Parts: sequence; C-alpha cells; structure tokens
Amino acid sequence: MEIKIIDNKKDFLNLQTEWESLQCIAEDVTYYSTFQFLYEWYTNLANQVNTKLCIVCVFEKNEVIAIAPLMIEDKKYLLFKATVLRFLGRADLLTILIDKNVKRQAVLKKIFEVINKQLQWDKLELTHIAAHTDLAHFCFKSELYNDALANLGENPVLSISDSLEFPAYKKQFFKKNINYYRNKLKKDLNANLEVVGGDTELNNISKIHIDRNSDSKTRRSLFEDDNTFAFIKTLYKSKELTLTFLLKTEAGELISYATCYLFNGTLHNWNTSFNLKFKDYSAGDLIYFEMINYVFENKKDIKRIDFGAGRYAWKFRMTDTFIPTYKLNLNNKESKKIHLLNIYDKIFKIGKIILQ
Repeated sequence: MEIKIIDNKKDFLNLQTEWESLQCIAEDVTYYSTFQFLYEWYTNLANQVNTKLCIVCVFEKNEVIAIAPLMIEDKKYLLFKATVLRFLGRADLLTILIDKNVKRQAVLKKIFEVINKQLQWDKLELTHIAAHTDLAHFCFKSELYNDALANLGENPVLSISDSLEFPAYKKQFFKKNINYYRNKLKKDLNANLEVVGGDTELNNISKIHIDRNSDSKTRRSLFEDDNTFAFIKTLYKSKELTLTFLLKTEAGELISYATCYLFNGTLHNWNTSFNLKFKDYSAGDLIYFEMINYVFENKKDIKRIDFGAGRYAWKFRMTDTFIPTYKLNLNNKESKKIHLLNIYDKIFKIGKIILQ
C-alpha cells in the first residue's frame, strides 16, 4: 500500500473523481463524508478556524482504496495552544472511506501508522464515529485506542422496512391527537404538503428559522452566519441530494418545514422549524408526521431516516432505535504539551460531571 497526503486545495479538488468513485463502493459512508459536502465545507468554512488539510490517501496498484479526510487545527486551550488532528468538516457520522472489497482492518492499521509516525499533532480527536462501523471496531480492539474511545451521543434513526406500513407505525409512535391537529390545519388554512429538491425554498426557511430563534439567549440561527449560509446554498444546488418538506397555507405562507440531505438511501434530517404564528397547530409535530408518511410511500428509494445527533426527547418519540456515536480522544505521548493536555482533559471531565 502506498500513501499520499493531500495538504492543499488544488490537490483536494483533483481528488474529486477518485473520491466520488470510492464513496459509492465504501462501507459506512454517509453524506457527511462525501466529496461534495467536505470540499464545500472547506471552501466556505475552514477559514473560520485555523486549519490545514491533512487528507490521507491509500493506493494499491495505482488505485485509491481508502481516504481518511482529516485536518489539523491550531486550537487554543485555556492558557496554551495545541495542534489537533481531527476529521475534516463539522457534521454527524464521520468516517474513513475504504473500498469494501479490500481488507479494511489492514487498511485502517496502515492509516493509523501514518497518523502516528508521519503526522505532527498534539491531540488526536476524531468525533461522531458511528457504532458498528469498521473504524469503531478497529478502535475497540486496539490496546492503544480502546481506552481513548468514549461514548459521545446518539443519532436516533428510523429504518423503513418493507413489512412495516405507515398506519402501524403511526399507531405506535404518534399521539392520537395528531389527526385532530392535521384536520384543524386543513380546515382552518387548507394546508398542503410540498416536497422540493434544491434551493428554491432556502430563503423562506431561513427566515422562519431566524425568527424562531430570535428570542433565544443561548442559540442563534445558523442561517445568520453568511459563510454558513453560503455553504448550505452551494450544497442545495443539487436537487438529487437535498429534499425539503414544507407545510403551507392555501395562500402559500410557510407553516413549518423539515429539510434534509439524501444519500445512499438515507434521509439526513438536519434542520427543522415552524412559523410562530402557527404554534397552536402543533406545526412541529405535523411536519414530521408528513415527512415520515412521505418516506413510507417512497420506501423503494429511502430506507432510513437519520434524525441527527442530539439527545432530544422529541426525536425519540418518533423511533425506538438509535446509532451510538463515539469520540476518540488521544494525547500524543511525544508532544511537549502532553501534561497540559492531560490536565485539560481532567478539568473538562470534572466540569461535565458537575454540570450533570
């Protein structure tokens, strides 16, 4: 196996064809590890953090068989700075892409040899590693990485089986009064569902989301950041990989929405909100009701809904299954900042316990 490390934007772009071929034949890949998502993230948002590319590519017989999409971030801690090696981008369910037809654990061993022997870093911090993936298995069975792998959170998911139909699902997971609110919305506002791909509704949903978060003291809408919005707009140029569900009045006013990425049969719901004018209609619940109903009607194309990271009770009211995620946190024993980082980790851990 031969190794090449990509550290500049030009070579990153030149990797597009091989990356996109690999993401079609790799195990465990979600939309958040695709070339489109990560290249556009780097183009639009990497300048907000002090980072440089560090994409590890593995070749066999001149063909790319694996890509570890990594970056090095110069991060400020309390009273010191350290270099952190982490996944490229900020998203859920991140991974290393590996051709499913090769010996994947052997490839991972090679990649981590490169990480340990060729790359310069103070802390290795790989987050949102999904359970039951090759990467998680590699870390769990490793004497070096097992203790460094800790639970991070959960992604609630709903698998759409061929045997399950929406009426049975609805009876188990939705409250009985959902029909009341649905009928009331239809009677009062003649509301209808629209499902669109692409960016035609982005400006409308951004206004709803900004307004919905305007009274929050701790949370701002992501649409208020110009660079983030530019990143989203670029992704939403693709009608095939984006899907937005909208409840609208007869007059066309937006009641609520749920917007998603669609990749490899999984619908990643990453953002939702509702118009405050219609909060008494249970508009937030209704948009999920309509979205899930749509997915059941299109189960040939959509096999799973990913409700995104975050242990919110309302997500678990729609499913009883979830994907555990992990964080690999390892301080480099060869780093001059090992003691400072160990102290920081202990303080951070104590702080989390106190806050709980």
